[in-house]
Amino acid sequence: MSKNLPEQQVCLEIDIDTAGRVFDSRPLYDTGNCPSKANHPDDSFLAATKQAVQQWRFEPARMCTFPDGVPKNDECQGTAVKVELMPIRLAFVFSFVIGHGGPAVKNALIQP
Repeated sequence: MSKNLPEQQVCLEIDIDTAGRVFDSRPLYDTGNCPSKANHPDDSFLAATKQAVQQWRFEPARMCTFPDGVPKNDECQGTAVKVELMPIRLAFVFSFVIGHGGPAVKNALIQP
């Protein structure tokens, strides 16, 4: 029996709360390297991917408001800088491959 299977791609859009936790995810189709809905991956790959991303943790997204005269910086630091934590949505493509070297999973952020 062959251990080689065609590559399976799962694309997920994930919602991340203000604490950096994934609170929802949904499949994406027909975007970037994502398969069409008609050629969707096996349901077991989709379920396993959704379960895995629920465990992910992110640095919370934030919006920094700098008062006049305070230099802008990526760390949101400075006198009277206002930091607001924001929920965000990201999309990832996961590629599942079983080949001669065994199973492998690759993931990449889908760029808008």
